[in-house]
Amino acid sequence: MSGAGGNGSAVLDDPALVEVRALYRVGDLVLFVGAGVSAAAGLPSWGGLVGQLVARAKARGVAVDEIERLVAKERFVDALAAAEGAVGGPELVAVVKEALVRDVPEIGVPCPRGDPAAAACAGSAKTVFTMAS
Repeated sequence: MSGAGGNGSAVLDDPALVEVRALYRVGDLVLFVGAGVSAAAGLPSWGGLVGQLVARAKARGVAVDEIERLVAKERFVDALAAAEGAVGGPELVAVVKEALVRDVPEIGVPCPRGDPAAAACAGSAKTVFTMAS
């Protein structure tokens, strides 16, 4: 495998990459990944999460016009706060737990060819998912 400039061994010996590999080996590597990965894992977007709360509020006969207006403006934090008012705190917690706190299957995402950093991180590592709007 070769890195930039054709010297793959220099890239693999980079101190930052050595540290990443060491953290991975002891199970302390945490990856901060973009929303595309969390969506691929089946986690909801902010809009999807609010949508689940809206559905529960509608099932209770609660008006959701304000929540939907906030979603249309992509003001998801405000929409979540409004949804909490519509369904109640315990219901909000239940929906979030149902959507986010679960076993997420490992996702086999191919590493870009020639990317030693991505290849070094392949396998099992702790992962922090972000959410897309």
